[in-house]
Amino acid sequence: ADFLVVESLEMEDFFARYGLPMFTYYDFPSVGRLERQHALHEPLVVGYHGNKLHLHAMMETVFPALERLASEMPVEFRAVYNIERLGRWEVRSSHVAVRHVQWHENVYAEELSGCDVGIVPAFIPIRKMERVKRPWRRARHPHGDSADDFVVRYKVPGTAGRIVVFGYLGVPVVADMFPSAAQFISHGVSGYLASTTDGWWRALRMLALDPALREKMARELLLTVETRCDIRLQNERLLRFIASMRAA
Repeated sequence: ADFLVVESLEMEDFFARYGLPMFTYYDFPSVGRLERQHALHEPLVVGYHGNKLHLHAMMETVFPALERLASEMPVEFRAVYNIERLGRWEVRSSHVAVRHVQWHENVYAEELSGCDVGIVPAFIPIRKMERVKRPWRRARHPHGDSADDFVVRYKVPGTAGRIVVFGYLGVPVVADMFPSAAQFISHGVSGYLASTTDGWWRALRMLALDPALREKMARELLLTVETRCDIRLQNERLLRFIASMRAA
């Protein structure tokens, strides 16, 4: 190949091994642009769309935060995924009202546009920590292990696509601290990044209690996604990139 087209920072780093020029083209479902007016109401609707895998993975950190929030106020969790293909996500909650929604092409406008907050979990649980710590010990790092270290696992094919959709729909986002999320979300300005259950609860609660903050962050996120992800702009950038490769 003369160059590579990738979808995210994660992919760019992974494919750096080949030493080829790379162009990042952000891929996401086609949705219309919507500017929402947020207001206090019950229940607070928290939306998710994506793979069922992340619904399972978020049970250790994100869902307990939703449970804690739902003990303070009514919360509906609207989960959009491919139920027909992957089966129903089995979850029991004493506080959160979980609504399962089958994915279809118009689900974004019909279901997600009515959400107050969007969540983008992306971390994968680390089941065998010794696999992570063994290389660390082998390197004999002078600092050793610490109780306040963060150890995270995310997928190379991860993208910002789920964030982009919420941005176009006028819905503020809380996301795990994965690389693409850090590119699109300016923490405390256009959304929140979180890793621990406490961090997720804090971010969700601040958005839940302040509709003006939700609107402000949604506008900031929309500005980001329009600047980076508008299809016309991306195509123009890609053409210029290809032209530069030809010139070289």
